[in-house]
Amino acid sequence: MALEKSSLCEPSKREASTSFVFLTFLRRLFSIALFRPTTELFLYILDSIIILVVFTYHSVLFTFWLFCSLFKRRKRTSRTTNCVDDASADDDSVLSDDGGSNVDSEDEFRQDVPSVSALPRRMSFPSSNLAGVPFPEATGCRHQMITIAMYCNELPSREALIHICRKHLLKYFRFRAIPVVGRWSSVWREVPVDLSWHIRSASVADDAALHAWLEDVMVKGYSSDHPRWEVHLVENRSCSSGTSVIAKGKGEATREGGTGRDSRCPKQTGKKGGDGETATSHHANLIPSRHLIAFRVDHSIGDGVSLVQAASKVVTDAEGVPLYMRGAVDAFRKNNAAETRFRSPISYLVYKIRMGISRWTTRWRRSDESGTPRPERHQTLREFAHFIYAVIYSLKGPLRAFDAETPVSRPHSFRKEFGPRWNGKSKLAKAPPISLAFVKAIRQASGVPLNDVFLAAFAGAIRRYCAALEFHDFEQGDANRPRTLKALLACAFARSLQACDDPELALRNRFVLTSIELAVAQATPKERLEATHKITQWMKKSKQPLVDFACQNILGGYIVPTGMRKQIAADLFNNHSFVFANVPAYPEHFYVAGVRIEDIQVAFVNLLTQVEILSYANRVAFSMVYDPDVIKQADLLPQFFVEELFALAKDFEVPVPVEDAALANFARQS
Repeated sequence: MALEKSSLCEPSKREASTSFVFLTFLRRLFSIALFRPTTELFLYILDSIIILVVFTYHSVLFTFWLFCSLFKRRKRTSRTTNCVDDASADDDSVLSDDGGSNVDSEDEFRQDVPSVSALPRRMSFPSSNLAGVPFPEATGCRHQMITIAMYCNELPSREALIHICRKHLLKYFRFRAIPVVGRWSSVWREVPVDLSWHIRSASVADDAALHAWLEDVMVKGYSSDHPRWEVHLVENRSCSSGTSVIAKGKGEATREGGTGRDSRCPKQTGKKGGDGETATSHHANLIPSRHLIAFRVDHSIGDGVSLVQAASKVVTDAEGVPLYMRGAVDAFRKNNAAETRFRSPISYLVYKIRMGISRWTTRWRRSDESGTPRPERHQTLREFAHFIYAVIYSLKGPLRAFDAETPVSRPHSFRKEFGPRWNGKSKLAKAPPISLAFVKAIRQASGVPLNDVFLAAFAGAIRRYCAALEFHDFEQGDANRPRTLKALLACAFARSLQACDDPELALRNRFVLTSIELAVAQATPKERLEATHKITQWMKKSKQPLVDFACQNILGGYIVPTGMRKQIAADLFNNHSFVFANVPAYPEHFYVAGVRIEDIQVAFVNLLTQVEILSYANRVAFSMVYDPDVIKQADLLPQFFVEELFALAKDFEVPVPVEDAALANFARQS
């Protein structure tokens, strides 16, 4: 019976007819002999056409670059001959100070800083766009000033800071010039620098007043008669009163008017600020009272990466040695500066030709039978397909496609009627610094990049914030309403080591804002991290930031009129809710005029909520500039950001460091 059952279960084996075998053989022969070679030939021709188009583009670009270089050199020579007499007259008014400052002589200073140039320098499109405010006047945007808040236990003297600025900062051309934005082109025009105007002093009563002062100054604009930067020394009188520091050089300092005791500031209890908001007790216990050095600089001078790189020649270690001389920023240079592979455009073109020839020969000499992996074949076609997708995605960005309507974004009705709005009463929310080694341990346990951890933690903070305000659309889901939140991710591009070392080229704006979805719909922190990683991986695979950067420079710089370009930027921002930036700073503490900087926060007022992640001295600082009319209880978001990080650590079984134990308790309490 068993044999009969087995025989019933098995399919009957019938011998194939001779005609069927013959037809199968003909089909396989046709596929091998005709169809497959025809397909390979078609793909080869298509690959060749794409490579030829790219080569033609690079050739035209090189020809245009060569023509412009020759024309500019000829024009520069003629203008130098005509302006030689005027340049000597300008040498006597390079800069001025407050007269009574303890600084070097003018003759000694001019050995380091060049005199005022009679030749204005052309601005790149990103810098020109930022200098002229990249949004329409209807948005109310006034400026693009970055405020870098550096907290310290004691303040340097104003004279010592003037000395540092004269000796180091003014070596960079953009700190001695103002942007002149024209309709067709923009230039940097060098002007005399009055350091007594750029370096100022202020005094506040306590931590709440210091925070209110920072919120007030970050929305202020710039003067059109001076270079767009300034430094504020803000004394916090709740610290040891009557103490100031005069830097002697190489880290030595003496107190003036003090009692001789240690100037380390005590921790302060929560107090109410001028706007009625309270500094909660857990913030007071985790962040001690400190003085403030606020460095404000216009975004047209440089992006975050270039400012960090340029500052390495200004700030020092405890012994007074600049960071770039002792190799403290080697890791930064390796991660953010590209190797100088191409000495000239010709070498770059030769490299592209060799890569194209290599792909052609590899395609014909190898096949699947010889062990060539399938993904390596037709690589140009895949890259071209990704490029087409990225171009379409970039061009459709300004089209009306709002993200979800949540407690952290404006209603759709407001966006349709008014568009994005710049608020002069923006506020600043920040979280206590958290250990960078702790976040890196989460990254290592999860196997994703560090930036993905920050993005996923912020997405989780948004979900927790919405749940705290009884907003559960992400959990329930509605087919008729968008469930995703979109952010503009700041992506900085690598720059050559030669440009980083050149004072004329170090300060640049080589970044782009790329649209990205935030993983807020996933239920658990681990799922949000996995979804974030998939999103960023596809963004990198499709070269989306590079395509956005090219469209920004080509279309915005040469084709689209100024008014339309600004409206496109406003429409792009109107479809999103956040701008997210992650800037790696220095792995150890640095010193300004002999004073150690304990913490750093970045504040940038934008049309959208601006989130800044800055790593400094093995700590991670989270800051957020928001519109109080949009986000009502913004102090909860930094708390939920820290809570999400500890939830990720719990999911991946990462131990909490000893120095973050109090922060872990704070996260659990929130």
